[in-house]
Amino acid sequence: MELSDKLLLHKNVAYMQFRVPSGDSYSQQRMFVSDAEVKKVGGKTYYVFKCKVAAKDMASEITAQIIDGNDAYNMYSYSVRDYAEYLLNNTENNREYEKAAPLVTDMLNYGAAAQLYFGINTNDLANSILDEDERIYREYADFDVTRTNS
Repeated sequence: MELSDKLLLHKNVAYMQFRVPSGDSYSQQRMFVSDAEVKKVGGKTYYVFKCKVAAKDMASEITAQIIDGNDAYNMYSYSVRDYAEYLLNNTENNREYEKAAPLVTDMLNYGAAAQLYFGINTNDLANSILDEDERIYREYADFDVTRTNS
């Protein structure tokens, strides 16, 4: 995202606050503006903020909001699946997205498998945005998690 000059003056105390799904609950994660990756694209400067999300939560909503002391800025909501969908829908315009498309597809299938395995949000699978022939489903109902290979 682009940041205002005011925020950049306070980059050592300003941070991105994430509300990240964790199964049936949420956790908070922070990343300070001073720790964000800086990218220059087309004459603009962007700050990249990252948070950790488990595969089983790829379809669940994440919220992100910049906090600067007592000031809180616009809150944004998205999911890993939303971001993946953006990448897949823009492969014609971006060579990097095109190269990443097979990995993104596999990631969404992995997320759906994790959702089914852990029973998280199974009515809204991460791979639901893929064409039917790209979706991979595994049956986990009879899987014994205590079984080990010997």
